[in-house]
Amino acid sequence: KILPFDNKYWKKNCEPYVFCNSYFAIKDSYRYGTVGQSWGTGTAGWFYVVMMNSVFGLKPEAEGLRIDPCLPPEWKKCSVVRNFRGAEYRISYDQAKGCKKISEITVDGKKLDGTLLPFRKGAKFEVHVKMK
Repeated sequence: KILPFDNKYWKKNCEPYVFCNSYFAIKDSYRYGTVGQSWGTGTAGWFYVVMMNSVFGLKPEAEGLRIDPCLPPEWKKCSVVRNFRGAEYRISYDQAKGCKKISEITVDGKKLDGTLLPFRKGAKFEVHVKMK
C-alpha cells in the first residue's frame, strides 16, 4: 500500500517515485488528500531495510549474511544484488508455489548446507534460492 507508484488505495499528488509520510486529512481543507511531506522522510531507507531483511530475507548477522525469504506468492522469479561487508551477492529466487520454505541454495553452482552465505571480502557470489 505504501509503494510510491501505487495509487490504488490513495491518490498521491506528488512525484510517482516518492514515499510520502503524511496526507492532509481535514475534509473541508483545500489541501485535503494532498501530500504533506514528500521529501522530508526516512521512509525510503527503512523500506530498503525491510525489503532486504524481511522480503528477500537477507539478514545480516555477526557470522555473515543469512537467507530466510518471505516473497509475495505472485513473485515466481525475482532477483536482487546485495553488497555486504565488501562482498557482492547476486541472488536469484525461484518459487513455483508461493512463499514457503527453502528447498535448496546454491552458491556459484555448489549446494550450500544451511542458510548462511559464504563470505570473502572483495568476492562476487552467484546465489540461487529454490523455494518449495
